[in-house]
Amino acid sequence: MHLFFYYILINNNILQMGFFDIFKKKLKFNDDIFGELGYTIFKDPLKNFYDGTIIFNLQEIGINIDADENGPTIEQKDFYIKIRDNYNSIKNDIIIPYLNKELIDWLDGNLIQDFDKEFSVDGIAISRIKLQQIEWSFTFYCKKIDHYVTIDFKDLNPQCNTVDG
Repeated sequence: MHLFFYYILINNNILQMGFFDIFKKKLKFNDDIFGELGYTIFKDPLKNFYDGTIIFNLQEIGINIDADENGPTIEQKDFYIKIRDNYNSIKNDIIIPYLNKELIDWLDGNLIQDFDKEFSVDGIAISRIKLQQIEWSFTFYCKKIDHYVTIDFKDLNPQCNTVDG
C-alpha cells in the first residue's frame, strides 16, 4: 500500500501532509493582523479560506477570509482595519438603521433601543477583493429574538440579511 503525500508551500515553509492528514487537522497560518488562522484547502483553489478567532470591539469573534496560500491580502487586511477602527460609526450610521428596517417584524415592531445590549458581534467574513469592490458579511447574535443575523455587504452597503431559523 502506498501512502499519498502532498507538499504545500506557505510563506516559504514547505509542509508535508499525508492524504488522511486533511481529515485530522487544518494547516495553521500566522498572520500579522489576524493571528493564528486555520487554512482550508479545496480542489478549486478559489474556495480556499482561512478562519480563526480575533478580538473585535473587546470581544472574541470568528473571522473567515477567502484567500490563497499566501494568506489574507494587504487589501483584505486594510479593509478589516477600516471596519475595526470605524465600527462605531458603521454601527450607528449603517447597521442600526438597516436592521431597524429589515428586522421590524422579528422585533415585533420595536426599534433597536440599545444595540450593544441587544446584539453581540459573532463574526466577520471577508471575500476576495474583485475590481476594488469587497463583498463581506457581519454576523450578530440578537438576544431579543435568540437568533443570529447575518448582513451581507458590498463595500459598506448592506445588500441583504439572513436570520437563522
